[in-house]
Amino acid sequence: MRNKKAAFLILIGLAGSCSTSAFLSSPFSHETSKSVQRVLHKSRTQAKSVLDAKADDGVEELKPTQEWDVGRYQSQHSFVWKYGSSLIDLVEPKRNINKTTNMDQTEYARILDVGCGSGELTQALADKFPDCVVHGTDYDTNMVKKASTQFPNLHFFQDDARTLLKKADGDYSGSCYQEYDVIFSNAALHWVPPHDAKQAVESIANALRPGGQLVVEFGGKGNVDSIVCSTNRALQEICGPGALVEPFWYFPSIGEFASLLEEYDIEVQSAVLFDRPTPLAEGEKGLSNWMKMFGSKFLDSLSDEMDLKERVLRHVENQLRPLDHLWNGEQWMADYRRIRIVGIKKCASGIMDS
Repeated sequence: MRNKKAAFLILIGLAGSCSTSAFLSSPFSHETSKSVQRVLHKSRTQAKSVLDAKADDGVEELKPTQEWDVGRYQSQHSFVWKYGSSLIDLVEPKRNINKTTNMDQTEYARILDVGCGSGELTQALADKFPDCVVHGTDYDTNMVKKASTQFPNLHFFQDDARTLLKKADGDYSGSCYQEYDVIFSNAALHWVPPHDAKQAVESIANALRPGGQLVVEFGGKGNVDSIVCSTNRALQEICGPGALVEPFWYFPSIGEFASLLEEYDIEVQSAVLFDRPTPLAEGEKGLSNWMKMFGSKFLDSLSDEMDLKERVLRHVENQLRPLDHLWNGEQWMADYRRIRIVGIKKCASGIMDS
């Protein structure tokens, strides 16, 4: 099961796979089967119109985006940024020194928090390094608004890790800087679609000055495998074979990600892949809350009719409940695995800055 990739359910895959025969062979009544098919036919029609429109625009495929509920993120899933606090201990900001004149290129070292969420770690960076300029950026505008409201002393801006600091026309946007001395990122890079990982690393490398430091942590190979596999199985058993496709999360191995960094002149200084069993808040509701927050793409294509979403969630819980390391009778745990990497961008000469 460890080698099975995370997959996301897309409308066209669900509607195309849940055929009459699939439902009649499942534990549904004939009338229930017909009702579900009507729901899926409606979804298929809507999905086809979206895909046709994308094809007209020259876009090859749908690219799902995660929509964040900021309030739920803070109240139920604060572990995301709390676990990232120890990552700050690895940050070592250094000002860019001009070797010729031995003068500072910048008055202060600049730190950029990529995927800053609601800004707690950005503020923690600013507290630890008061002599540095600290900025935060996130793809989600609601997160940026929340961070700006919570921490008005800091600068936050909306941006995409795949095109960091640049607009389509090449102009810099959101930040007055073209590069930073440290790029920091916690629990964000696994949201980059796998086929865009190379683009994101290139973008980050371009935003990091020569001699600058990269400090990142995100989901690594095998992350939430038990949850992913049981969800895939639930979708197949409830909606029929083939009701899942399209890998979405990016969970690389150390070798895979380190090689990508080296390709863009970021020399890896330390790398570790480790298990982090993570308690989920609100007891019995913990797993379903997690799914609705972080695994919503498994559920978004399911209609509320026939309670399909709840059926899938209950099926997942029933599969995982016998596993002691995921359910202890009172609280759910997520089988997190994290990759943590520190690297330095090579200078033009290939010699590390100091």
